[in-house]
Amino acid sequence: MKKNYNYKCKKKMSEIEQSNQVTLEQALNIAKTQMQMGNFFVAEQTYNDILKAFPNEPECYYGIGLVNFYKQEFVRAKEYFEKVLGMNKESTSALNMLAASMASLGQYDNAISTWEKLLKLNDVFVEAYSGMCNAYRLMRKYNKAIEAGRKSVSINENFAAGWVNLGAALIMNKEFEEAVPVFEKAMELLPELPHSYINLSNAYHELGQLEKAEEMGRKAIELAPQDAIAHNNLGNALMAQAQYEEAEEILKKAVTFDPKYVDAHCNLALVYMDTYRFEEAAAACKYAISFDDKCTKAYGHLATCYKELKDFANARRMAEKAAQLEPESPMPYVSLAEIMYLEDRYEEAEIVLKKAMELGPDTAVLNIRLADILEKANKFSEAIEALDKAEELNPEMPQIAHKKSTIYFVYNHLDKAMEALDKSLSLKPDYVPAIATKSEVLQSLGRMEEAYDAARQGMELNDTLPFLYFTMSKVKKFTEDDTDFKKMLKLVEKVGNQGREQEAALNFALYKAWTDIGDHIKAFEVLKKANDAKREVVPHSLERQRKGFANVKRKYTKEFVDSLEDRGYDDETPILIVGMPRSGTTLTEQILASHPDVYGAGELPDLSEVERINGELNPDNCELLGKQYVERVKALSNGEKFVSDKMPGNFMRVGQIITTMPNAKIIHCMRDPIDTCLSCYKQLFARGQYWSYDLEEMADFYNSYKDLMAYWHKMFPNRILDISYEDTVSNFEPQVRKLLDFVGLEWNDACLTPHKSKRPILTASKGQVRKPIYKTSVKAWKRYEEQLQPLIQNIK
Repeated sequence: MKKNYNYKCKKKMSEIEQSNQVTLEQALNIAKTQMQMGNFFVAEQTYNDILKAFPNEPECYYGIGLVNFYKQEFVRAKEYFEKVLGMNKESTSALNMLAASMASLGQYDNAISTWEKLLKLNDVFVEAYSGMCNAYRLMRKYNKAIEAGRKSVSINENFAAGWVNLGAALIMNKEFEEAVPVFEKAMELLPELPHSYINLSNAYHELGQLEKAEEMGRKAIELAPQDAIAHNNLGNALMAQAQYEEAEEILKKAVTFDPKYVDAHCNLALVYMDTYRFEEAAAACKYAISFDDKCTKAYGHLATCYKELKDFANARRMAEKAAQLEPESPMPYVSLAEIMYLEDRYEEAEIVLKKAMELGPDTAVLNIRLADILEKANKFSEAIEALDKAEELNPEMPQIAHKKSTIYFVYNHLDKAMEALDKSLSLKPDYVPAIATKSEVLQSLGRMEEAYDAARQGMELNDTLPFLYFTMSKVKKFTEDDTDFKKMLKLVEKVGNQGREQEAALNFALYKAWTDIGDHIKAFEVLKKANDAKREVVPHSLERQRKGFANVKRKYTKEFVDSLEDRGYDDETPILIVGMPRSGTTLTEQILASHPDVYGAGELPDLSEVERINGELNPDNCELLGKQYVERVKALSNGEKFVSDKMPGNFMRVGQIITTMPNAKIIHCMRDPIDTCLSCYKQLFARGQYWSYDLEEMADFYNSYKDLMAYWHKMFPNRILDISYEDTVSNFEPQVRKLLDFVGLEWNDACLTPHKSKRPILTASKGQVRKPIYKTSVKAWKRYEEQLQPLIQNIK
């Protein structure tokens, strides 16, 4: 608006004071220049000076409105834009800024109505469509936001803000592939605008292109070094690539720049959780909740922290709170199912887990957690499916391939485990958890020197992780002045903050060290600490345990067994080696698998799997269960006549074995009960055996096992071969002949040197059975006789 009137300046601004007379146009230009320079105070004072001479000048009111808008004083800005419209109700600029002020105040409906009024006056006003796009996005009306955004850039394809708002709407609608070219266009128009890089970092992360996400994140920070969102997105990309140290540094900056940034606090908690610092993670979650008490993500993370810190009551409360806040999100149900399993509430856990799966976890991290729970629930195939989904969502995350490797390892698929490890380490060569698992797999393959080198590599990268010392303890002998031993002793002081699993791992490693050194008193002290820590985080109930044994006997009555006679699958392939863990099952299988006609398959979950798939054993499915099991184990072999399955816990399924596979051979391994139980107590089992972490509970389990085996012998006379560990190590060849005769194998000298076999061994005995037969473990419990009294007194 141009006017040629002169007026007397009123002394406020030095620029005006330099001349006694200036035009209105000149004065307005001075105010605009000051505003463009960011001198908002000077600009506003100049506009006020003009108003003293021209109290009805709308451009001044508009200018003051802009100044307050830029200062984020939106209420005051709104008042001034309304004054302009009082003078000229068809001012499109004022309508646009009034709507923008309303949107900034959260008055989205009013803002959109105002923009619509503007568009009736000018239907190609590009800023109006762009503003509506942003408002609809904030209202979570993403389709309308995208429609408005596309309209804005169709009117003016060089309007950078329109492309940015459209891209943001596409991201919120999870249309990440479509968002990428939109932000690339915005970058082309305004290469120095950080918002494009910030959003691209997010989009690439969601598309699983982590290196690009990192690249965009770094560029965003370069352009906006104090932008909290830019730092959060970069921290996220680094965390997904397991670059935890830098991720932590970047995310800490995010919450420094914006202390109320809830997402950044939650992501920082994830970094702490992934690096086993659960108390710090819990603190980060609590910060997030203090700023947003409806943050589902923070409650879910806090539930995991409490679970790891053995506070199950609060863990469950946090997970339930998350589910209450966001009932259609799978994340709270995943957390809740995990906690319920640990509380031994299996039936409820299964219901909650089913709900989580129905909702369909839609992030890689959630699918990894789901896989972990499914694996613990013996749902191997479902766990792998969840990880396949995670890999589709984010193929550059090394954590996914590593988790796959651990599941394949537990289920005896060593080739696949090593393949997955190679993939994990190709994504991140210094990913320590994968390096530690590789050491474990190499031990199972008998490649002990390589296993030692892998463990050493991991410790050189990070010597504060307890599980690395546990892995290392299996492939080295400690001395009192050993550097690793001294580091472990220092770790004891802070391991409690890393969760009970890590505390258990460290103390099991220390037990091995003190045993190597020869101090058996200290060895047992840390062994008890290890078991106590582990017992706190495993689901186990004596009542459920006893009920399980009683149910087996109740089911396999003479009448039931008679009803299954001649209904099984006739095949002599399977050899089932059963008994207590640590009773000699691995040695027995190693002897048999040294024979060229026997394939040693290790511990297989297939007996329980076929029954889970086909329903409980009954006359109608008896043959099917046997046939499916035989087909599964034959598929593992290389054409050998026999396949051995040495899952010790299959002693619970002797009735199922004999009725479904009447020609299967069952070998029952026996050992001195105290030696057996002590050997179990000394192990950190990869999974299961939850009764083994408390001496009295272990005695109860052993008594039930012994009673059930007596029941099977009575029910199925002459069908089970008892083989004594003590007899085997003291009188080896006759015991070997006894085994071969029972199975129906011709003599083979290789069976006398089972330690020379190159077959993979997955169990805790993998180190021992690769040595020649020794007798030192017979009556090994004597040195701990005093400490083992709770066990000894309760063994029947």
